[in-house]
Amino acid sequence: MLELLAIHMLRKKVEAIERIQPLSCHNVLFVDWHTATQQILIKVFGENSSEVAEFKKIRFKPRPREGIPETGTKEVFLYGLDEAQKLLLNAQQRIIPKRSTNFKSRRSRPLNASDPAGDETVVFEALLSKAVTIADIKEVPQERRERLDKILTDAFELLTEDTPNHKRVKELSGRLTNEMTDVLRRR
Repeated sequence: MLELLAIHMLRKKVEAIERIQPLSCHNVLFVDWHTATQQILIKVFGENSSEVAEFKKIRFKPRPREGIPETGTKEVFLYGLDEAQKLLLNAQQRIIPKRSTNFKSRRSRPLNASDPAGDETVVFEALLSKAVTIADIKEVPQERRERLDKILTDAFELLTEDTPNHKRVKELSGRLTNEMTDVLRRR
């Protein structure tokens, strides 16, 4: 399940690149995107992974040389976005969805059916799987997809925490159920 969420999170960061292209490396939206993307890569692949190292190497602004003003700022920014897009698409291909997590998580124990709230977890994972699918359907109104994406982002954060919060799992399950019921009713 975490793999499916990780792929979804990376795909959303790739999609955001198109909206970032008209901006600059100093724009707060780009800075937020860059920070969030790096955090996702760390959670998925680990702090010392090649994916994180490669992302950190990408330049989004020219290196100023002594006495020479910055030139080609926009070109370097766009080239950096292109490199980031390639890296993120490649990273998605390295994540293979399967039942157990295959990426490095900071969690000390898995959130699974052997936990005290195991039934809730199974339901939550099923809901997440359906929500990822619905969030990617273009016919679903943008506002609804954005709300699902927010819930999926919250779920990714929750599932990559050190200690699972079963109360939060239950709350997110309720939000997912309500949102998906509304989406399916209106289709």
